[in-house]
Amino acid sequence: MGALRRGFVDRGEGFDAASVVGLQDLPAGGTPDGSSLLVQRGRCSVQLTALVVDEIPDGSGLYRSKGIGPLAGLDLSHEEG
Repeated sequence: MGALRRGFVDRGEGFDAASVVGLQDLPAGGTPDGSSLLVQRGRCSVQLTALVVDEIPDGSGLYRSKGIGPLAGLDLSHEEG
């Protein structure tokens, strides 16, 4: 998580809240204030799933995550680089 915090010092909380031990979480997008994030999750960067992490209510510091289906243009078969 340190790498994300170095780039987004005040925006890492949502990503931290969504993280699961033993799985790789990849930030795939988000709002400028970090209140909504698109995350790819998987093991060793393959067969990923997508989820959205939202701060609800806005400014509360409470984050909820919800798995979503495939999105056009987002390849979940492997980590894009």
